[in-house]
Amino acid sequence: MGVEVRVDNSRKIKVGSFVLGAVVLFGFGIIKLGDVSFRRTYKIYVYFDDVSGMAAKSPVKLAGVEIGKIRKITLEGGKARAELHINRGVVIYKDAMARVASTGIIGTKYLDISSGNPSAGRLENGDALSGLSSFGLEESMGRAMESIEGLTKSVRGRNDELGKNLNSMVANLNASTLSIREILDDRKHDISAALLSLRRITASMSEILDKTDRILAKVEQGEGGVGALLVDKKVGEDVKASVAHVKEASAGAAEVFGRFTRVRAFWDYRYRYDDPAEQGRSDFSLKLSPRPGKYYFMGASNVGDKNAPLKVKDFEKKNTLNIGLGHEFFPWLDLYAGVIRSEGGLGARVKPFYAFPLGDRLTVEAEAYGLGRDTTFNNRRLEGAVYNVGLAAQIFPWLRIVGRQEDMGDSDHFHGGFNVVLEDKDLAYILGLVSVTR
Repeated sequence: MGVEVRVDNSRKIKVGSFVLGAVVLFGFGIIKLGDVSFRRTYKIYVYFDDVSGMAAKSPVKLAGVEIGKIRKITLEGGKARAELHINRGVVIYKDAMARVASTGIIGTKYLDISSGNPSAGRLENGDALSGLSSFGLEESMGRAMESIEGLTKSVRGRNDELGKNLNSMVANLNASTLSIREILDDRKHDISAALLSLRRITASMSEILDKTDRILAKVEQGEGGVGALLVDKKVGEDVKASVAHVKEASAGAAEVFGRFTRVRAFWDYRYRYDDPAEQGRSDFSLKLSPRPGKYYFMGASNVGDKNAPLKVKDFEKKNTLNIGLGHEFFPWLDLYAGVIRSEGGLGARVKPFYAFPLGDRLTVEAEAYGLGRDTTFNNRRLEGAVYNVGLAAQIFPWLRIVGRQEDMGDSDHFHGGFNVVLEDKDLAYILGLVSVTR
């Protein structure tokens, strides 16, 4: 009896030590290395017609220096409203300009803001600005193609505006020539030498004008490349078709470009210590996200040697399969389904404190699988579905501390450990290339 009490107390000390260590590490990560600042800030709002892919937590920069963060982006009155937290001491004036910028063609989005003019007065806590949206690659190319098409239409206008303008220019030149001749006739006795030079100039100009008249006549008859452009309807239709093809090609290029940038790949490793079984377990998986919000996963749980001897309270099979798909419906809700530990099942991840500062770092995890389970493993009968519920605390973007109560309806074991998630951009690039060649 005394031995069992000592064993039970030892187990409680282990669990308590783990929980205490997790809390200390969590607090240390938040205070020292997390994305947390104790600097005082004030709040302003910026309204956009389109935030152009900029997300919450994006930096706010003034003259290239980060001065704050975007806390959240919401929809208000048909416009996107970005809530900015600006460091105290940074002065921004009411006529400041705010625009969505990027570190490169496919770089990170951020909000670039100018300080403005002191005569406009300072922005105070709760004030608002109007922001300028940037154009994406596809939209910019589309606008350029529309401009080219508009230029072509103006050149081929029904009223032949270009020809009229050229004729008017020639008429003005002729009138100027006549005026010069009249002046020279009145003063021919005094400036005979100058008159001779001017007559030569006039003759040259007359020759130029004659050539211009002949060129315009050919243009009006549709001769030459320019004449065909102005008169020939077929050429005009060909130009329109070419512009349409360029637009189609630009849209296709934008789609190809988008496939490269959308695909993301993550390696996921989870270590968990099964306290009652006194057994460490490792889970590996690969998560692929072809577009924001949607992802696929595949991997294995409790990876190890199947032939290794089992401990008395070890009731989890080794090398079970995980494969399925999931969707992030909201920033605080993620649902997934598929094969979980070689059994059909589903799960959810919820951030109940998402609306509060640092609340998005805490996630409640729940999953259920093996609804028809009725088996015997390691001399124990296991019946009914497996229900796992736990809590994950994010320390760094790549590290979480995890505690879960597993198989709550039967063996009811507590698992504590950590979860490491690393993004693999090279693999994402390869998968994006594969998707393009399909």
